[in-house]
Amino acid sequence: MESLLILLILTGLGSDRRVAMLPDTLKVKVGDDATLQCPLMDSSRLATVSWYRQTAGRSPLLVLSYHLTNTSAVTYGPGVHPNKFTARVDGSLLLHGSEESDSALYFCGLTKYKTHFNPTPRR
Repeated sequence: MESLLILLILTGLGSDRRVAMLPDTLKVKVGDDATLQCPLMDSSRLATVSWYRQTAGRSPLLVLSYHLTNTSAVTYGPGVHPNKFTARVDGSLLLHGSEESDSALYFCGLTKYKTHFNPTPRR
């Protein structure tokens, strides 16, 4: 009998929405890699993506955070090994060599920002 790992990806929640949707379920065989897509992604490249995981009865913990234009400068959460997760430029998260202990609710956050500050000229 093969073991399955179940990953839930929270979707449908954004700062401009008030609609809660059921989470997507991703079933993965133990040992396989899994790609989790961030449902909040759009065409903006000026953003920081943060991925979190939450297990039953626990608070969410940071997996990793990074700027979309620089996936080599990733900040990993406490106890997260860089060989376990890969940040992708499209905002997705790659989980390497899934284990039963990876079964959790995963969700992403997106922080957008502007690169230019144009203050009102003083007279």
